[in-house]
Amino acid sequence: MARELNLPLILSLHSTEHQRTDVDRMDDFSLSVCEWEKVAVRGAALVIVPHSSTRQQVISLYGASPEKVVIIPDVFIERPPGSPAGAAEAKRWFGLNQDAPMVFFPGEISHAPGADLLMDAVPTVCRNHRTAQFIFAGDGPLNGSKLSSAFRKFHECGVIELITTSATHAVLPLFAAQPRAVASQIATGLSYFESIFGFRPRGLWLPECDYYPGLDELLEKQGIRFFILESHGIEHADTNPFYGVYTPLYTPSGVAAFGRDRASTKQVWSAREGFPGDPVYR
Repeated sequence: MARELNLPLILSLHSTEHQRTDVDRMDDFSLSVCEWEKVAVRGAALVIVPHSSTRQQVISLYGASPEKVVIIPDVFIERPPGSPAGAAEAKRWFGLNQDAPMVFFPGEISHAPGADLLMDAVPTVCRNHRTAQFIFAGDGPLNGSKLSSAFRKFHECGVIELITTSATHAVLPLFAAQPRAVASQIATGLSYFESIFGFRPRGLWLPECDYYPGLDELLEKQGIRFFILESHGIEHADTNPFYGVYTPLYTPSGVAAFGRDRASTKQVWSAREGFPGDPVYR
């Protein structure tokens, strides 16, 4: 129709069929949709997509020239978050504290200067507003060096605590008879973390959350002050904390042991109850 009217075709593509359907579930209908999308993309003068991942697929799978595929992020609220009403609505949307300030970044997290300036501003914002809440609603690639730098800035201003794990996620109790191997796993994990972030962490997430008596001594020698283990390691301990996994136990070496919170685990790990099982995430 656009060709008959001698008008340019502007195509708005929210997602591709490849994003909506798993590869192993592609049927004849899905394949035909892919072909129609390819025809539309190649015939369009301009293709508008909401995310960099969609843009990459349109270019690589449908053969679109990069110059004609532009990103315009989705808008999820009618009023801009900068207005008082918009800020309140955004906080309700994300379940944030209405009384605490919010830093909202709706743009694409990319190599563009805007994202760099935002990351540079994080320590100042945290110092001046200790209760600040950060929302990153954009999408896009962020290379490893910039990502680690961003995480370190959040760590330095006390918003998060960065920890590490062993070198190869080895189940350490299986190597209890070889303490040198366990020590090497811990030391290598710490060294790699330091090479990325420039400092040694105080905490360590035990691989598979598995602990055995005496492991705390090896951790203490490496400078670890606390570690995370499975929740029943706290709940079935000789000394049971009054608040369960929400308070630590101190091992004989003085290293603190924190139990994994089941509710949080379900939110980030369970395919039935957490976001990994949500169709939007998958």
